[in-house]
Amino acid sequence: MLKPTKHKHAKTRRRNDAGMTLIELMIAAGIMTVAFVLLFGSIISISGTGQMSEDRALAAAHMGTITEELQGLGWQEFLAYEPPGLQGLGTGAQVDIELIDASGANETVLGTLPTTHADLATSFPPNPIEARITISWLDTRRHQLSMSATALFAR
Repeated sequence: MLKPTKHKHAKTRRRNDAGMTLIELMIAAGIMTVAFVLLFGSIISISGTGQMSEDRALAAAHMGTITEELQGLGWQEFLAYEPPGLQGLGTGAQVDIELIDASGANETVLGTLPTTHADLATSFPPNPIEARITISWLDTRRHQLSMSATALFAR
């Protein structure tokens, strides 16, 4: 009588077809975790960049408004100009306006607006006079940001 033969590879085949091992699952979970962390980091970075762009656009709009207001003022009103409050920018938003004499080799700051310097009102500063407008603020991440522009104003 013939004995049935056992196949040595039968057990091996079943073990390979049994499914994933724990190590394979852990590696797959690790790869997925890294992918999700990178994805969420990118989303947060894009969000922060978008907010910074919005703040810069708003600061540029405020800068244009201030420049237009200054253009329409007489000399005495120009010297007494009080910058408006800044709405929509982060905390601590402020406007600084410096009057500059750039006619010589070196730049000289003559004063800031509003000014009570009688010498600026009665002396003969350069005509046109250069004004440097600087808007600074803290964004939502507490980073100090600023934007500056210069313009010439006739007396």
